[in-house]
Amino acid sequence: MQGWTDLDSNRYTWGMAPREPEPPVSEFASAVADGIQNLIDSREMSARELARRIKRSNNYMGIRLRKEAAFTLTDIDRICVVLEIDPGSFLAGIHAARGSNVVPLARAANVETEASGGSAWTAEAALRIENFEAQQEFMQEDP
Repeated sequence: MQGWTDLDSNRYTWGMAPREPEPPVSEFASAVADGIQNLIDSREMSARELARRIKRSNNYMGIRLRKEAAFTLTDIDRICVVLEIDPGSFLAGIHAARGSNVVPLARAANVETEASGGSAWTAEAALRIENFEAQQEFMQEDP
């Protein structure tokens, strides 16, 4: 027999393994969905139109806007391109709106703990940011 039997429901499904249910959507993913819905509303665009423009189905978009599953980073990037906004700014705005006490990486490089006068993590973060900024300056120089 080529198929398998789902013993709980006594169904036969041919050629497909059982699908795992989606994990619950995190608080941040929920906030992202709210942010995307607010953007859609402010642009007077329908979810159907946005789904079409990012090459996703209406069902796919609906599931994510109802917070049954999270948007992927690729989805967020495509949505930001369509709506002509910066993905980093969008995610930072979601982060700030949630009132999170987590320090963004760029600010973490400047933070020193009072107990130790700094930490290895903040030193490493500062070095990475300096290297990134130097690389950006090099890329912008004229040949």
